[in-house]
Amino acid sequence: MRHNGQIMGSEAQVKSAEQRLKPLLKEKVCQWICRMAEKLNMVRIFLWKRIDELPEVQV
Repeated sequence: MRHNGQIMGSEAQVKSAEQRLKPLLKEKVCQWICRMAEKLNMVRIFLWKRIDELPEVQV
């Protein structure tokens, strides 16, 4: 059985880790969204210009 102080310490560690990770996660999600938007724009350009070959796009 855990001592109440240990549980409280664990919760504090989780909250601390969560606070450190949230900004990083937001930044990574924003970067991913921007990359996907750029790729969608490339597809739109491809469809608009009716190019014979789709430029090489890596996801």
